Amino acid sequence: MSELQVIQPDDRSEIVLNKLSELSKRVVNDFCEMAELLHEVWEYDYHKLRGYDSFQDYTEQVLDVRGGKAYFLVRITKKLKQLDIPWQDVKEVGWRKTAAIEPILTRDNAQKWIEEAKGTPLTHLSEKVKAEKQGRQASEDPPIKMTIQLDQDENTIVNAAIDYAKKHEEAKTTSKAIVQICYQYFQSKG
Repeated sequence: MSELQVIQPDDRSEIVLNKLSELSKRVVNDFCEMAELLHEVWEYDYHKLRGYDSFQDYTEQVLDVRGGKAYFLVRITKKLKQLDIPWQDVKEVGWRKTAAIEPILTRDNAQKWIEEAKGTPLTHLSEKVKAEKQGRQASEDPPIKMTIQLDQDENTIVNAAIDYAKKHEEAKTTSKAIVQICYQYFQSKG
């Protein structure tokens, strides 16, 4: 039986780990405050006082924050205000997960979805929200993202096959079409 070895951290590692913990807490607090301030800029058109016609131009050029992220933060703030949910309830969830659940939050389900967001990876949470919107049960298995690279000719062939499967095989989504194509391939080889 091997003996458990305790590694004593050096001074630098403790400093780095403590600093990261401190910064992580600040980032969470900063996202909440930033969302509140962005909402105010958006609501009262403060960006126009600086000569920016659009909120997106202001956030991207001055704050170096993508317009999409800024709008998500504004939407989150609007929803939390509408439902009287304190920032404290979503702080540890983070802006991405909060943005994912925002469209389906109501007074009745907010606490359930906030708790769900705390313990669920973003991709699975997004699938659960999508299922909720569609009125169906979410799969227990999180979706798997698949990325492929194709040259121009391959892309043309794959897209034509997907379009055909969608039209003639009643596959409603690209992923269902790909599964159908693969299934038919295996059947023809059997």
